[in-house]
Amino acid sequence: MQAHYICLPLVFASSKGDGGESTSTIRLAGGPNENSGRVEIYREGEWGTICDDSWYTTEGSVACKQLGFTGIDRVGNMGEFGSGTADSPILASVDCEGFEDSLDLCESTDWGTIRCSHAEDAGVICQTGKNQSTCFITYRNISSINQS
Repeated sequence: MQAHYICLPLVFASSKGDGGESTSTIRLAGGPNENSGRVEIYREGEWGTICDDSWYTTEGSVACKQLGFTGIDRVGNMGEFGSGTADSPILASVDCEGFEDSLDLCESTDWGTIRCSHAEDAGVICQTGKNQSTCFITYRNISSINQS
């Protein structure tokens, strides 16, 4: 059974909050340990991947920060951690400045209008130190999260 490392935000909503707070949930999947894997984001009832177009250390650093890690070792590109299960990646061209606390606070192209395949799923290897967070490991297949 595969383990998933998941991080839940303090605020749940279907879009960005008015105060700039995080409203997305991300996880790492397909990696050999809890601090590495394909970055998956939960949106509108499904887990999807992020296309690695414009996926650099700055974007990976924000993902690691959102997951509660202290920093980043490196990003993974070209599906290094395997392919996601959605029809195609659901987010592309993520552009972070580095100060953001979560990926949904970075600029990106429209959700769901992606022109890349799972061969381009973005990943990350985070530093092993942990910040205080709302993260946990689960061995269950998480197909939905109650966001009410």
